[in-house]
Amino acid sequence: MPVLDHEVHERTRTDDSHRYGCHNRVGHSPGYYAPNREYIYDGNFVERHKWVQDTMSRGCRYDRSTVDNRCEGCNHVGAGEAYSASVHAAGG
Repeated sequence: MPVLDHEVHERTRTDDSHRYGCHNRVGHSPGYYAPNREYIYDGNFVERHKWVQDTMSRGCRYDRSTVDNRCEGCNHVGAGEAYSASVHAAGG
């Protein structure tokens, strides 16, 4: 599909010093509270908060961290490649 060609917006331009948001990240929150409606028999509801456990992976899963300039200097460089290798070795 044809599109109009235009300049890249200034806020989306990056340089060599740009890093990913996970760069040298120390820890993760174990979860969060989310709004949850509890309905009453007459159709009304009460809004309460429900704990939602964060079950996402904690380690780096990026399998190109050793060749990506945005990962340079990160403490987790290579962890994604090691994880990927272990998955492939296990037959995944």
